[in-house]
Amino acid sequence: MRNYFQKYFVFSLIFIILPFGNVLSQNKLDLNFIAGIGSYFPFIDNGFMDTYQSVIGGVQEEPKYKQSYYASLQFRWTDNYKIFAKVIKSEYALTDKFDKETAQGSNKWREHIENMTFQDTPIMLGVEFGDYKQKYRSFLSISGGIAYSHITWIEYVSSSIPNDIRHSGTNYDEIGYYPVLGLSSGVSLDFDPKSVPKLIKGVVISGDVIYTHRNIKFFGELYDQFYTEIPELVQEHSVIPFAFGINFAINFNLNNDK
Repeated sequence: MRNYFQKYFVFSLIFIILPFGNVLSQNKLDLNFIAGIGSYFPFIDNGFMDTYQSVIGGVQEEPKYKQSYYASLQFRWTDNYKIFAKVIKSEYALTDKFDKETAQGSNKWREHIENMTFQDTPIMLGVEFGDYKQKYRSFLSISGGIAYSHITWIEYVSSSIPNDIRHSGTNYDEIGYYPVLGLSSGVSLDFDPKSVPKLIKGVVISGDVIYTHRNIKFFGELYDQFYTEIPELVQEHSVIPFAFGINFAINFNLNNDK
């Protein structure tokens, strides 16, 4: 299955690059490169964090976001439409420390330290709609593609119980490729051409919603570390399926008059 997604990932890159190769051969281009920074906030976990809290004993409510980066190459097709390729680099982390009783009323406790990282790199092709004849304009875009994902979970367990069934280790460390969809809306502000270098066109402020179709057996390694069977540990969970992003970017002119 992984080899299938790797081939699909490479095919997606080729599919995204080829249209712009054809565009670059034209005599007159309206081409822009956008580079920005922002933050993506995870939401709607479909039971993933519920299992983490109720079964594992975690106290954190959600992974924390880190600064994200994105780049987009855009070609204006008409006065109202652009096609674009977009790459986003985002990361989330969950660090947790807590004590959990081995069994209710046992008065024996384990100390847990949890370290999780979720790294996502969606690569998407999309269409944007806006009134590009205006200097200040709003826009709406939709895109789709494939996301490169690397998720790790390292757990440290300290217990006074000899040969305890719960122990430290790497519970998850996998690279995967998953379908992704994006919806974006924002405003683009062009500078006065006389006030800035020709290369710089303006700024872009946008809000994104990213959906990643990622269902994995995140807790599977822990199934044998409990005395009773817990079905949730071997079920697939949708891990960070939705993320909302706020971005600020610089818009660069790549127009090429031949």
